[in-house]
Amino acid sequence: MSGAMMDTDSPPWAADVELFVASDRLITDASRGDALRRIVTVLSAGELSFLELLRGMEGCLVTTDDARRARGVLLLAEAVAGYANGGGGGGGHNRGNATA
Repeated sequence: MSGAMMDTDSPPWAADVELFVASDRLITDASRGDALRRIVTVLSAGELSFLELLRGMEGCLVTTDDARRARGVLLLAEAVAGYANGGGGGGGHNRGNATA
């Protein structure tokens, strides 16, 4: 994981964003799913707005690292799906399986 993206003033959810988008192949899908669930929980509780999340994710959404950028887009999509489903923990982290 690249801890250089976060500073000491980063909000707690920023670590979950970093975990989800990290290019470290040793991070399990379960760990990424847990990070997603924590993000959806703070969104659902009103402790984080989507605008704040988007601004906090700017670095991973505009990066030239295709894999990191794709995971950032996936995180946003899964967070929206999880929020829309009542905040029950995210959209299931089903890569490539659209649910509508």
